[in-house]
Amino acid sequence: MSAMRLKLLPWLHALACLLLAGPVAAAAPPAVTFLVGPYPSKGLLEYALEYGAWRQATPGATDWSLCVERDGQVILRESHKLAPEGHAQGIVDVGKMPDGAHYTVAALITDPAGHELARQTTTFARTIMPFETAPPAGTADLIVPPFTAPVLGRQSVSCWGRTYRHGTGGLLEQLTAAGQDLLARPCVLRAQVKGEPLTTLQGSRPLLAPAGQTAATLDQTFSGAGIRVVLHGDFDYDGFYKFTALLAPQDGPVELEDLRLEIPFKASIAQLIEAAVTWRRIEGTPKECMGELDTRQGVLWDSQTYPSRNWPRIGNMPPFFWLGDDQRGLVYSCASEQGMHNDEHRPAAQLERRGPEVLYTAWFANQPLHLADPRTFAFALQASPFKALPEHARLWRNQGYRMPYRNGTLFTNWFTAGSYPTYGRFLTLDRLKQCAAATGADQVGVMASAGSECGGTPEYLQFWHEWGSDLAWNTAPRDAPEPWAVQMLQEAGVPPSPKVRVESASNVCASNVAYRTWWFDQELRHAGISYIYQDNPPYVTTYDPPNGYGYVRDDGRPEPTSAIWNSRTFAKRCATAAVAAGRADSPYLWVNTISPVLPGRSFARKMLNGEYLYTKLLTLGQYRVMASKQWGMVLDWYPFPQTPESPYPNPGPVRKYWRSVYSRLLLHDVTSFSGGDNAEFARRWLDALDLFWLDDAGVQWHPYYRNDTLAAPDRPATLVSTYTAPGRLLALISNQGPAAIAHVRFRDLASFGCGGLKYFYDAETGEAIETAADGTLELWIPQEDYRVVLGYPAPWAPAAIAPPGRAALPAASTLDPELTLTAISRQLLTAPTLHALPGAHPLYQQWMEQVLAELPASGPDVVYLDAKACADVAFGKPGIQAALLYSKKLDALLVAYVNDSDQDVALPATIRDQLAAKAGKRGHNFVIHPVYGHSEWEFIDLPAHEGLLEICYSDSVDFWGARHGPFQTGTMLGNITRAVEANQRSRGGRALPR
Repeated sequence: MSAMRLKLLPWLHALACLLLAGPVAAAAPPAVTFLVGPYPSKGLLEYALEYGAWRQATPGATDWSLCVERDGQVILRESHKLAPEGHAQGIVDVGKMPDGAHYTVAALITDPAGHELARQTTTFARTIMPFETAPPAGTADLIVPPFTAPVLGRQSVSCWGRTYRHGTGGLLEQLTAAGQDLLARPCVLRAQVKGEPLTTLQGSRPLLAPAGQTAATLDQTFSGAGIRVVLHGDFDYDGFYKFTALLAPQDGPVELEDLRLEIPFKASIAQLIEAAVTWRRIEGTPKECMGELDTRQGVLWDSQTYPSRNWPRIGNMPPFFWLGDDQRGLVYSCASEQGMHNDEHRPAAQLERRGPEVLYTAWFANQPLHLADPRTFAFALQASPFKALPEHARLWRNQGYRMPYRNGTLFTNWFTAGSYPTYGRFLTLDRLKQCAAATGADQVGVMASAGSECGGTPEYLQFWHEWGSDLAWNTAPRDAPEPWAVQMLQEAGVPPSPKVRVESASNVCASNVAYRTWWFDQELRHAGISYIYQDNPPYVTTYDPPNGYGYVRDDGRPEPTSAIWNSRTFAKRCATAAVAAGRADSPYLWVNTISPVLPGRSFARKMLNGEYLYTKLLTLGQYRVMASKQWGMVLDWYPFPQTPESPYPNPGPVRKYWRSVYSRLLLHDVTSFSGGDNAEFARRWLDALDLFWLDDAGVQWHPYYRNDTLAAPDRPATLVSTYTAPGRLLALISNQGPAAIAHVRFRDLASFGCGGLKYFYDAETGEAIETAADGTLELWIPQEDYRVVLGYPAPWAPAAIAPPGRAALPAASTLDPELTLTAISRQLLTAPTLHALPGAHPLYQQWMEQVLAELPASGPDVVYLDAKACADVAFGKPGIQAALLYSKKLDALLVAYVNDSDQDVALPATIRDQLAAKAGKRGHNFVIHPVYGHSEWEFIDLPAHEGLLEICYSDSVDFWGARHGPFQTGTMLGNITRAVEANQRSRGGRALPR
């Protein structure tokens, strides 16, 4: 999740483009290349022979043969004619590969008389790995919390929060989730044969039966229109319901024109949508595919117009599709169209609003099919909510955050010791245990996939091709391992090698799942590990028949299939392994949720989002889907900056960017971040949550789309999400419209334990909020910005009414403080003192007056350089000016910037070094805003026609301590930080480290 991190890019070539590593073939002469890759668990060898250029120079060559020896004995020999295209490839079965067997595989090219003209040979040895003989991990017959055993009724099957009701009128006569029915009428199969109308197939009596303690089965036959569909359903305890359909004619061949599944949703339920879209989504997610569903009549989405094209495929059947509201919904998933008969130029699925219902249709045949013989296809349904959120979910945090809560849980974050063993078994269990203990975290995870094995491990050297590496694994150039990896390898006693940089990604083939879950089980039981961070999306498509992926379409073309169901199996095994090892408190998987609705998410309790998303373009509805509580996963937001003002991945003008993003995101109960934004707004939000104090059973969240704490809406563009708890309130007030003054009034909140609120404060700065006689709050909030407000029945002691030692001032929350700070910046361009500022925000003016009093321009140790003196600084942008005050005694440099251009500008941090050098200061060290306390260290952020104030000062161990940074005055953020510490002490939280 950083520039250091070894990322797996989208798997664009059969799960293997990045996975070139392994042991085998000796270097071949340039003219003839022979590559061999084993599938050890299956007894298969894949080969590729290239001889085109060589044959042109050797016209007498006519034949070639493949010879496989095991321990010196020939076990397979094949002869072939040389093909004119100059290459040959294939897969051969050599039977079970015993432990210790040595194989020699040779390609021999001969002339018509049998004379050998060329030979290429490769060798390898088979070693049975420990995971192959160990009991399979993650397969215990247990139910992963918080799920419970399925309950069978006469015609229904139920699991946590959901009931699937069957009958003769359809596949599902009704589906109930989170207390409400989803369907407007039964979910049915419909068919049409040539010359006949579309007909609803009638069902036999459904036969439901238990399958052990954790599952159930369904058997039912649907008939009509001259066809029969024999359905078998496999229901798992998490609500995943896979259906295998046998399609056949009833009384002889028929000309089938159409076969479809119709799922009619109630319009009241069909509010939000998520369909499979392009991974990464840097260009933005189409609103038709994710977010609030359009309210118009007609077709709203189809898989031909909005196909999932992350990896090569021909058909457009969506690997997944979800429709629902904020509490419930239904996922349709499909690994492939094998057995179906669809035209690639027509939608395989669509969503249409028809009067009072919203109809999802999946076609199993959307073009004419002469149906004479049986054919089989499969699809799956899974209702949400998937599961409940973990206990104290809002208190799950990642390292780097100072945990103040008694019931909080700290997780390892990126690149903390032991958290990212990309190089797998080189981190031995003993070494990994040491790393895990050193983190000090409550939950320690390994990252990437299940232990993330690489090209240098013994297991990978055996299974490199079966696990996804290309046949040319040994020809790819590799960089040396990164310094952090070299250190890890040396500590483990392993010589660093470029081969260790290659990750294995095929955690969806059977042998790799077996290996990864075995290794994860070892980590759980012997190394203090409790979960896996699972990177990258798991619905990749690939064509790899030996591993069960891909098929040949009716038109003869090879078609890849999706790993979406196999990846669910992997996730379930990981969760089962954690519970079997006694870690029921584990999140099991912390997944990078390119999509949160995938079926495998049932077994994940922690999710990451924000990476590779153009978050500036995300709509409120898209955030609603991502952050919905129905997935039962705690959301960590990864602030991944992208702006239209600057090329990816540079953040550009970060203040406006992040305020705009957070004005929508923070409305959705986001309480944890993986990393921070450049402007520290994520930190300020967490501080506000800590001031409010979430570690209270009485906390309730009231989302903006159904907020019952508001007396009356201010205007549609003012959105408010509220937290209430006994004696207090926290509100995120967002402005999505042009008017800058927001008026917000809360109703009597006695029913939520916080009646009589009279005093309100900005939770980011401590500033008092103006309140009208009727209790209406009045706040300055620019468009696509927000204010975080705390409410109490009595005055709040830490409020920033004025700087220490200054006269108290009335609240002025309807004034724009940036206008005042910009005016102060302009004054400092020409003089080191402040003059009266008509209409200025008095609180911010007082703060800056106090700062300047501690930097007296007339003092013997203070240097002042005006804008003219700083004009030779290479800003690189027009319209930029700066002036500075430098105190040699405090080693503190105050800089005032002004951007008089019409463009928002982000200057490089090196400008600070140039200014420091002009004043005689060595480097720019630490950077804060003299009033707010936060700043952008990586950039100097200058919106158009605005100013910026910064203080650069030397390192100090008590940055937020007794000296409050460089000045006695401190900053608003310093006051907030101390208020959080006081809150923690008074409420009995954890001791905060200093």
